[in-house]
Amino acid sequence: ADVDEESGIEVLAAMKRRVQPGDVAVDEPGIGNRAVSEAIGRGHRVAIIDDDRALLDSLSRIIDAAEGFRCAGAFPCVEEALPALRTAAVDVLLLDIQLPGVPGDQALEALRAVCPEMRILMLTVFSDRDRLFTCICNGAHGYLLKSTPPAQLLDAIRAARDGGSPFSPEIA
Repeated sequence: ADVDEESGIEVLAAMKRRVQPGDVAVDEPGIGNRAVSEAIGRGHRVAIIDDDRALLDSLSRIIDAAEGFRCAGAFPCVEEALPALRTAAVDVLLLDIQLPGVPGDQALEALRAVCPEMRILMLTVFSDRDRLFTCICNGAHGYLLKSTPPAQLLDAIRAARDGGSPFSPEIA
């Protein structure tokens, strides 16, 4: 089913399982509350959706520390990210599969409807081909394992922004 920009949130609400807003507090600088617009004009603008607070912080710092990259926002769930991404100019989204509420692999259609120019890379612990296939069929542009070293992750983000489809070598 097609999802237009206006109905993205409604689709997510219909798909939503049980999510408790605020399950993961993200009010520190560099995490979810940072204005997405800060990233405009600073190289590769990257957003992250992952429910692991430590990983969000770590990835945000890696991205911000890399020349030519800027973390545009980090969110614990799709439901919190979608409103911010609607008005953002994000180049690449790193998206976990196993999330509270709407899983990443099920949110791809709504995310792409709201941000059609944004490239989406799955960043997950799952290396099975069934999940990989589902994500690609649902619109992901690449699939990376969370064990990907930081330099390779930055290369993958750059490749995705430039139109490539990066995959972790272990699953390619």
